[in-house]
Amino acid sequence: MNMVWTAPIYRQADAMRTVDPRAGETMSSNQVKVTAAEKPNGKLAVRQIQDVDLEAVMMLLVRGFPERNAAYWQRGFEYLRTRPMPEAYPRYGYVMTRGDQMVGVLLLIFATADDGSVRANVSSWYLDPAYRIYSNMLIGPALRMPGVTLFNISPAPQTIDSIRTQRFIQYVSGTYFALAALGKIMPRVSIKRIQGSTSPDASLLEQHAARGCIALELTADGETFPFIFVKGLAFSSRLRCVQLLYCRDQADFVKFAGPLGRWLLLRGFPFVMMDAVGSIPGLRGRYFEGRRKKFYRGDISPRLGDLSLTELMVFGP
Repeated sequence: MNMVWTAPIYRQADAMRTVDPRAGETMSSNQVKVTAAEKPNGKLAVRQIQDVDLEAVMMLLVRGFPERNAAYWQRGFEYLRTRPMPEAYPRYGYVMTRGDQMVGVLLLIFATADDGSVRANVSSWYLDPAYRIYSNMLIGPALRMPGVTLFNISPAPQTIDSIRTQRFIQYVSGTYFALAALGKIMPRVSIKRIQGSTSPDASLLEQHAARGCIALELTADGETFPFIFVKGLAFSSRLRCVQLLYCRDQADFVKFAGPLGRWLLLRGFPFVMMDAVGSIPGLRGRYFEGRRKKFYRGDISPRLGDLSLTELMVFGP
């Protein structure tokens, strides 16, 4: 029996080792079969995940992440199957096979960023123990996509050195826990959940609201500001909190922290978690260095305050 190591807090279950990414044949990223290499006991191949693969992929993910059941993955794949996304990119990501057996999976969630660039959230990543030396082969097609920013928002600690060797750059160094409700009072501010919005951010807000996120529109002085939060737990599940998934600019959250924090506090969420690189001026709270580091590879660094259309929305925290 194979012993499978997993890290429940993180989505990347593979304990990676670096190998030569040039091994095997390379084909276009738009073709299903993109990489192949020979192994003494059979042929390894990496190809795009197809709809017919989803049941087998879910079973592989359950094996790699035993704290998650098949229903958890199925809910996410139901959304991924029909969601709007940039054309010419894999809908789900890649799978590694040996013959008819699936031995590895890399889920990628593609989206268009605010600036119009294409980005891909490197989501759940798992290989069976015997195949972990081929981790570079599995991610190789994604690394070769031109003009795409890859970002990993949940790396397992033991994989960070390997991520760096693949030229990923850290852009989030820790987490800030804000006591937003202690922010200043702003009487001419109104907040409402998304309901038939006509704002430019309506589609984004509605997509997240449909996935159970808290999607809000804040209005101040005739201008509307979007905010999206996902419900979660902090400090070993002892405190209820929300995580900031989206705002146009992190400065918007700092400015309106008081009204937003009190709205959330009345609904049972005293803390707001947010990505940070240090203490955030203007917010009451505490910065924790090293918690929930995030990395990217590409020409454009993801901005703080935008985790929209990522694994946190698709699968949950």
